Amino acid sequence: MTAPVVESVSEKIAMTAPVVEQVTGATRKVTFSMPSKYTLVTLPTPNDSRVSLHEIPARRMAVKRFNWWASESRFARIQETLLSDLKKDGREVIGLPYSAGYNPPFSVPWMHRNEAMVVVK
Repeated sequence: MTAPVVESVSEKIAMTAPVVEQVTGATRKVTFSMPSKYTLVTLPTPNDSRVSLHEIPARRMAVKRFNWWASESRFARIQETLLSDLKKDGREVIGLPYSAGYNPPFSVPWMHRNEAMVVVK
C-alpha cells in the first residue's frame, strides 16, 4: 500500500478504497481509485514507468461481498458463486472478475471487507 499519495508539497491525498486487483496468469493489475475532485490533469505524475493513470468510464458491476482474508482460494470460491448466480439470472458478464479490498492489511481478519466484482451488460 502507498499512503499518502502526494500531489504537491502542500497537499496530500488520503488513502482510498477499494483497492482492486485483477490477476490474469502471471500478470497482476492493481487499481487505486482517486477522489472525484481530482482529474487526470491535476493528479501527480507517477515516478515509476510501471504506474499509469487512466480514467475508467462508468459501468455496471455485479458484486458479492465477503469478509475475512481474501486468499486466492477463497476469492475463487466467491467468484465462482457470483458467476454462477449471474448465469442463473441470465446476466451477460463482460471481462474477467476483480477482487476488491477495503481495509489495510493489518486490520483484524473478521473486519476485512472484500468483494468479488465483474462488469455486466
